[in-house]
Amino acid sequence: LEQGVAAAEPALAAWLAKAGMAHERRILRLPIAGLTWHYPEPEIVQLQFVLPAGCFATAVVRELVDLLPAGQTDSPCEF
Repeated sequence: LEQGVAAAEPALAAWLAKAGMAHERRILRLPIAGLTWHYPEPEIVQLQFVLPAGCFATAVVRELVDLLPAGQTDSPCEF
């Protein structure tokens, strides 16, 4: 995957190599364990799951929710 990116952007790849950037990788698919959910209130869902070290829960939540385009909301946010 990264070889394709480097081939498409040779100037960027050369700059990163010259800057001494080390290759770091993250897995493309997260192994989610123990996914459960419940609704403590009608409009609130509470998720619980376990991820390996180095994985981010925000990435999982982002894939689970249907986001609205920027600036659009179904209802105003009230706190």
